[in-house]
Amino acid sequence: MSQRGGKGFPLVACRLDPAKKRIYDEFAIAHQLRERGWVVPAYTMAPHSESLKLMRVVVREDFSRSKCDQLIADFKLALDTLDKMDKKQVKEHDEFIKSRHHRSGKHKGMNQHFTDEKHSLQGKHGKTHAVC
Repeated sequence: MSQRGGKGFPLVACRLDPAKKRIYDEFAIAHQLRERGWVVPAYTMAPHSESLKLMRVVVREDFSRSKCDQLIADFKLALDTLDKMDKKQVKEHDEFIKSRHHRSGKHKGMNQHFTDEKHSLQGKHGKTHAVC
């Protein structure tokens, strides 16, 4: 997606190998990574190709080699965790994640310490300052 030499967009897009049948999808991986502090959103594509799902990592300027190593380790841990779940557990996990959202979009499980802050992303929108 990007040219070399610092030109273009600093992002990486990926998806699960469609040849390997899994009981989870990119959205389940995104939730697992979110629990570890990463913001790696999953998306479905435009109409007529909505069965294609992708994950996207936007690389910030301060993204170091050690952060990259940690992201890879957390990806592996997320996949390992999901691989160990059976179909029923994956469905229950997905329903639990969906049940944590208010109509306003904020998580019920969000740390309530920041909810009254008018100056922070987390106080205003329930969003965190992510590493990537």
